[in-house]
Amino acid sequence: MIIKENEVLPNATLFEYKDKKINSFELLKVIKEKKIIIFAVPGAFTPTCSEKHLPGYVLNAESFYEKGIDELWCLAVNDPFVMFTWGLIGKSLSTVRMVSDGNCELTKKLGLTEDLSVIGLGVRSTRYAMIIEDTKVISIFVEDDPGRLEKSDANSVLKSL
Repeated sequence: MIIKENEVLPNATLFEYKDKKINSFELLKVIKEKKIIIFAVPGAFTPTCSEKHLPGYVLNAESFYEKGIDELWCLAVNDPFVMFTWGLIGKSLSTVRMVSDGNCELTKKLGLTEDLSVIGLGVRSTRYAMIIEDTKVISIFVEDDPGRLEKSDANSVLKSL
């Protein structure tokens, strides 16, 4: 079952590579009393994710912050080292938190998995974006096809604010 608007996010342990170590954190503790955007991608370094999805949020980061968003998160079912390195290459580390759901814990609880085994990627996140306010889903934008970027792109989410 896919999470819906007005539902509280499930708790999950997520990861970041920061200060030369892997740091874990509990999702609900970190987002309490914040307004954030989580945009999820099927995989770091994949074409649509690297060429369009992440860059769109990096380019529009200031506009999101001006509209009251506290943080932008890019989430993927990749390990924290990969997310950090992708952030370095994508020049996103100063504007977007590169969050690892390496165990697919949150993605499974949200009901937003995508089996991409046919192309060797295994179970990943589908492509989506969510506006979260104080742990509650305000809006959710799920792509019909993880290879497309029509609903969860930065411009579409920004227009909805």
